[in-house]
Amino acid sequence: MGKLIQAACSCFEADITSYCGTTKDFCGKKTVNRPSCSAKGPMRRVVGYIEGWASTRSCDSFRPSNIPDGVYTHINFAFASIDPKTFQIVPASSKDPALYRELTRKKKIDPKLKVFIAIGGWAFNDPGPTVTTFSDIARSDANQRTFIKSLISFMATYGFDGVDIDWEYPAADDREGREEDFVNLPKFLSNIKSALKQSGERNGLSIAIPASYWYLQHFDLEKISKYVDHFNVMSYDFHGAWDTPKSWLGNHLNSHTNLTEIKEAFDLLWRNDVDPDQVNMGLAFYARTFTASSSSCMSPGCLFDAGGPAEPCTDAVGVMSNPEIMRKLGGKIGSGDLDKAAAIKTLKFGTTWLTYDDVDTWKLKLDFARSQCLGGAMVWAISQDTSDGKFSKQLQEATGYKSKGVTTFNSTKSLGGGVFIETSESEANADVSDEQCRWTNCGETCPSKWKTVPRQDPYRTSSKEIMMDGTACNGNGIRTFCCPPKEQPFCQWLFHNNGACTPGCPYDDMVEVASTKLSCDHGKAQVACCRGDTPALDVYRQYKWYGKESECAVDQGKKQCGWSNTFDTQFVSSYSGSGGQKCFKGNGERGQRPLCENTRDETKPHFTNCIWSDDYYMSRKDTVTTGTCNSNCPKDMVKVTLQSENNNCNKGTSAYCCDITASYDFTDIKDDDLEVSFKKWAKEPTCPNLGPLAGEKFSSHSLGNPAFDVGEQLSELVERDDALVAVPFGITIVLAFQRIMTSPPSSRNTRDLQDLVKTYITPKWAHITVAYIAGMLWEIRDDVKTTLIAAWNFICNIDAEEKEAKRVANLPSSNRFCHIPSLNTYDPGSLEDPRGKSIATEVSGPIGPIGGPGDLKFPFNEMKWSTEWVKDDALEKRAKTYGSPRPFTVECRGGNPKWVIKSMPYPSGDNGDHLAEKNGDEKKYYVDNLGSCVSAIVMDNGHNKDGNKYISEHILELQSVPMFMEYTMGVQKRLQTKLSRSRLPINAPFNPDSSRLLPCSFWVNDFQYGFAEWNKKYGTTTPTAALFTLLGSTQNSEHMVNTESKFNGKKGLLWEFKEPVGAPTWNDLYAAVDDVTVLHAFEQLILVEQVFPYLAKPGIQDKLLGAHQDVIAFLDEYEELYRKQHPTAVHMGLSDMWRNFMTELLTKMKDWAEEWLEYRINIMVADWTAEHARREAVARAYTAAGHPSAPGAAVAANAALKYLTDARKHSQQYSSFVASFDPSIFLTTPDA
Repeated sequence: MGKLIQAACSCFEADITSYCGTTKDFCGKKTVNRPSCSAKGPMRRVVGYIEGWASTRSCDSFRPSNIPDGVYTHINFAFASIDPKTFQIVPASSKDPALYRELTRKKKIDPKLKVFIAIGGWAFNDPGPTVTTFSDIARSDANQRTFIKSLISFMATYGFDGVDIDWEYPAADDREGREEDFVNLPKFLSNIKSALKQSGERNGLSIAIPASYWYLQHFDLEKISKYVDHFNVMSYDFHGAWDTPKSWLGNHLNSHTNLTEIKEAFDLLWRNDVDPDQVNMGLAFYARTFTASSSSCMSPGCLFDAGGPAEPCTDAVGVMSNPEIMRKLGGKIGSGDLDKAAAIKTLKFGTTWLTYDDVDTWKLKLDFARSQCLGGAMVWAISQDTSDGKFSKQLQEATGYKSKGVTTFNSTKSLGGGVFIETSESEANADVSDEQCRWTNCGETCPSKWKTVPRQDPYRTSSKEIMMDGTACNGNGIRTFCCPPKEQPFCQWLFHNNGACTPGCPYDDMVEVASTKLSCDHGKAQVACCRGDTPALDVYRQYKWYGKESECAVDQGKKQCGWSNTFDTQFVSSYSGSGGQKCFKGNGERGQRPLCENTRDETKPHFTNCIWSDDYYMSRKDTVTTGTCNSNCPKDMVKVTLQSENNNCNKGTSAYCCDITASYDFTDIKDDDLEVSFKKWAKEPTCPNLGPLAGEKFSSHSLGNPAFDVGEQLSELVERDDALVAVPFGITIVLAFQRIMTSPPSSRNTRDLQDLVKTYITPKWAHITVAYIAGMLWEIRDDVKTTLIAAWNFICNIDAEEKEAKRVANLPSSNRFCHIPSLNTYDPGSLEDPRGKSIATEVSGPIGPIGGPGDLKFPFNEMKWSTEWVKDDALEKRAKTYGSPRPFTVECRGGNPKWVIKSMPYPSGDNGDHLAEKNGDEKKYYVDNLGSCVSAIVMDNGHNKDGNKYISEHILELQSVPMFMEYTMGVQKRLQTKLSRSRLPINAPFNPDSSRLLPCSFWVNDFQYGFAEWNKKYGTTTPTAALFTLLGSTQNSEHMVNTESKFNGKKGLLWEFKEPVGAPTWNDLYAAVDDVTVLHAFEQLILVEQVFPYLAKPGIQDKLLGAHQDVIAFLDEYEELYRKQHPTAVHMGLSDMWRNFMTELLTKMKDWAEEWLEYRINIMVADWTAEHARREAVARAYTAAGHPSAPGAAVAANAALKYLTDARKHSQQYSSFVASFDPSIFLTTPDA
């Protein structure tokens, strides 16, 4: 069996137990060449797994939305499964796709975040259908192709950036492994990586590996490392209830995250030359618990009898999650005895003994990880945290990682003694590395579209020379100084003096960016000096090196940066100064030259997240074996200086590498600056740059409708501030508007701001009044990021906002309230396609062949296609796409057999323009209620800039095909008379003529695969494919139109006889009796009511009937060919069945819509009758008592009366809307 080539360790095997050691007892005396780095600096990679099943726990439920933003670089969703028959990836649960979307939406908040799908897991390799699935795939090229094709489709459908392979474990006898797995796994990973690279940016690949040699011996780490981006080492679960008296280790108390054993585990990696930058140390958000044999002996090494008792939420013996630990501690994090050597904390409850981790122990573990040059940390599992993410926030303190793309950070600070405080920072960290000049790594050229910086000093030999530096490159090329493609700085190498180099920049406005001795003969270096007004030098202007060579080291006892009142904070020190220098103290001793920082203005770019890089991440073997360091920086980081002495290298040079960011505190508006800012901005309105936030724009008056490129939105306001978030007055205006918009109109806290709006804004933009903007964002006031962007978008589009405000002001006063696009933000779920949602009774496993040709298999669920519907998200780059084939389950009478039919791909994406290009129909349909809460009209003049999202609509719904098939067989599955979730009667179409029912074999065999007479005419196109092609496909899209997404969703739900707004959603979002919720409830009613006027609209009805006639013609021809194939077959009258079916379907659909509308409207009338009476009583009482709130109470009572009146209007008119469509048109349609 294949094993680790360099593992000089041995195993103990017996009948009952197996154990592999990693200590000298098992591995001999061979020296481990451990990597060595600084233990300081932030981790560059923090990976967390979230368990898909955590959302279904009866207590301590955890969803993706509970994960704090900015803590993790990668989040892995655990787990997806694999169909063991088809080798295609499937969600492990029908609930998982919704969680996928919830998780990947977090990338909107944190653009730096990568989301992977983890496939497999321990249970996946337990005895059962999937126990050998990974092995089956890895051993077959054909199976690999199927799997990889499915993987790429799966990742694209759900928006995953990469995949994490969790094969537990290859080649292991006790896990049904095969010996060949050792060789096959690297080949399998190589093929995955190659395919992912070809599919674009979604190409991440990682693998989970054990920390136990028993299992790790079967991983060819040296080969695997060539193909994966990183290893997630499961350095936990070293001990547990499985440590029985007969096991090698015995039943002794010990921590499952003991740092001593973690160190030994990592030695296995170093023995096999694994690049430490690829390695993530595994950390645990849970404890392994034990029941001690004696309460008098409860310390490591004492005996235990069993695992600790099961807790209510984890419900597993020997396990306790972090929330459960907190409850044991009375909510006090940090308690327990700290063992610094093991880096764990110990707790005892009665005879229960456990160890757990928090910020204190994670710091110890991660200091070790950094000291061994590990690239990152990994957590199992984020979902075993508290619902408010307390432990994730503690982890952030230990890792030091804060995403540069997130504005708000919450963290937990340790005050010692088990006391922690919650702190909150609200800041926009703009990653501006790409806007500042930088040195490349050795041998690299400038980034695309950047410019090399010309050399301007008198020592150059040609006017074409550029700024370059070969210091510490050791013959591996040379560095180039590069700047963004704007105004270039004036840079010189000073002073060469024919080799007698004289150091120092001669002018105060120059910045020192490097130094080199390579062409100097007298011991001192020449210096790279730059100046100029270009913003690309801003970061360098925040720093200044002390002194000049050789007098550039600060004497002992003196403050390193005490020599300057401006640059008074030490940033970093180096024995090499700015790169190639030697510095001495006053007494002649060698010393370090300090780089001092001006920290006063954080709106300016600064170096952040810095590390001393020894380049282990690129050349670990050379570094460890020869001690030679390469002075390059990790990708996307910028070199600040070098260090050739007192580093971790025997030879070579370290580089000090940083990110560049600029920050704002969005909670702090200085009152002294307010009036000046308002006055200046009103005179010269600009659109301030919010760094990465500018990439996510929201329309302020629709709050959630996508806004396209800012250049398309600015009308007269064309001036933009390019000065790197350096426009304090522009930022101040954004913050002021945000504060007003998230506060009620009567707020005392915003009175001064309101006065400034009245003084400076309204005189120029007459309809931008306090009354218009105050409270506009009240509903989402807790979402700091969204409200910030909405306020930013408002001032950047203030001319357009003025037009909108004027339009609203001109509406009748009673019709100003309801705005259907607001549902996009209020209820984002309304944007998602409801078609094909899995139901509890759906089959969840594969079904075998039923007597016909082919291998009929039913996929694990029907949710895989559904997010294709929302893939063309207007917040993403707009692009032409194709809607995926949709699977539909059909079943025969008695529920057996069941099989799947699939529709055809169809033009989608580009916000409807792709379909319009295909079929020439440029109309886009949406519901316009003109601000009314009662009446509306279906319009067809939608366009890309109106804020709506348009999707490709099959007017004759694709689900009609499986419905019709079951209708003809008398099956009551899709069309089932029953009660809805709200206990409303659903009367579905049913074919009562039992004498004309079709047999199951008619559909499942010939219709599925064709037959000789059919194939003679249509070749390989099956009848199923032909029918779906007619309804709407890439080949035939003439019966399709573009329709607004929420409205189209309502039509699809009614067609399926589902509640247009599910009962739980209505109760959560639309049932409250208040002045905001009622408006959104009216908006939902309007959308449902307008479905039938839409179907009756001439342009829509013509296409509906066109598709209907095509189906009739198809069924007539199909029956003719079928009877030719089967001469004894009776006349079936398929087209007549279809006419009856469509007529009854739409008739029952109308009845169902009326049933639901009546139910919801009646409740609203009753609720607002009571609420109006209550408010009237309060108003009368206040008036009688002369109470100062009497006027406000009267306004509230009048508002309630208006809502009650509008609800009654809906009650009176909903039937007329539904009646506008006549289903009898399907009966009167002439023969095709």
